[in-house]
Amino acid sequence: MLTIRLAPLVLLALPAAAQGILSAQTVCAAGVLDQALPGDCIGAASIPTPGLLLPIGPYFWVGPTGDVGLGTQNPGARLDVVGDAQVDGRLALGNAAVLGGATSWDFMADLSYFVDEFVPYFSIGLFSRITYDPQHDLTGADETWLWSHMFTARIEDGNDRDVQALYGPTGYALPRGTGTVNWVLGTGGVAENDAGHVVDQTGGAFTSIGDNDSTIGENYWLYASGGHSGPNGAVGSDFGVYIEEPWHTSPLDNHYGLYLEDQDFGQQDSYAIYSEGGTSYLAGDLGVGTPLPAAALDVAGDFVASGTKSFRQDHPLDPTREIWFVCLEGNEAGTYFRGTGRLAAGRAELPVPDEFALVTAEGGLTVQVTALGDARVWVEHKGLDRIVVRGSADVEFDYFVNGVRAGYAGFQSMRAKPEARATGRPALRERRPMPSPDELGAGGR
Repeated sequence: MLTIRLAPLVLLALPAAAQGILSAQTVCAAGVLDQALPGDCIGAASIPTPGLLLPIGPYFWVGPTGDVGLGTQNPGARLDVVGDAQVDGRLALGNAAVLGGATSWDFMADLSYFVDEFVPYFSIGLFSRITYDPQHDLTGADETWLWSHMFTARIEDGNDRDVQALYGPTGYALPRGTGTVNWVLGTGGVAENDAGHVVDQTGGAFTSIGDNDSTIGENYWLYASGGHSGPNGAVGSDFGVYIEEPWHTSPLDNHYGLYLEDQDFGQQDSYAIYSEGGTSYLAGDLGVGTPLPAAALDVAGDFVASGTKSFRQDHPLDPTREIWFVCLEGNEAGTYFRGTGRLAAGRAELPVPDEFALVTAEGGLTVQVTALGDARVWVEHKGLDRIVVRGSADVEFDYFVNGVRAGYAGFQSMRAKPEARATGRPALRERRPMPSPDELGAGGR
């Protein structure tokens, strides 16, 4: 073997074929013989220098098993880079990755891997964890914002070309086998705090807004689509939105399963919740206009029904039937109280219940009395202070007192219909706004 020494550098030993060339031709005392151009010598340097060879050393290292280290002489993988790495072209990582993607799709980076042996419990296709120094001060003048990942699909300013679709991050979970999968989650977000204090914490956040001079036909903050589109198979229970019971081993001072801020900003229609159809079910009390309902339905304001207002209860003798009663209706907001009294010396004074007097207007009282015996009875005085009944004999009598609810004396029972106006509700859009995995080229690879 012939070893070329360039003090203080040591280059690789040359093979026997190269030794023969050197012995028969040029010998480079201060360089390395160029095998492609016999007779030429190539210079070398211990630091990266244009035009000079870089010997194996701290900058570039090839281990005995072929592992390459850049910035390290102890590579821990086939390629180990200590420092920054920049790739201007496409990138393919994984035993199933394709450089440049499929035929009709251009993948800038393909991280695809075929797993034939699963590790216990978890097998993760792509894992990324960014850990911040716990001593790093995030407060103060800098008010540092920390982001784990940011993905952007962007059309640059000044581009006037039409684009069919522009999507941000899209996640697919594709159980294409015939076995049983207990859980399938397309895209999920988790925010978990173990010990520190967090002012606001959000598991997943979506923002869809227009800015500057942009116009948007239909703006969906969150669009969800589900169900079953195949000719066979079935879905046991299909949930459009499912919110689990919260963890409550520690106290939750206030909890809102679904919270909507004020949504009354539409120039035409303005709905906080709008349903095209279907049955709604609520377990618990419902307050309309009040945050503290005292009944199954508590309305702070007017209640209007175009049909009957009924109550029902089970039949006390026949469990297969129920009893329905319709509420009494009239052309005024009426109040009443009733009972039975008795004349003494031809006179009876009926006290007016406090609750009736507090909610009833002063004028407009109607009092009906019916003698329960051979006598004539009549009303001598009526007012919210008292009711006085007189009669020709001391007998019992029934009474019924009607009034008008205070503040509703001007109730209009005959009125014009509200003026018809154009609705801003859009027509139902076509199904599947998102492309399928196969359409994206993600399903068949």
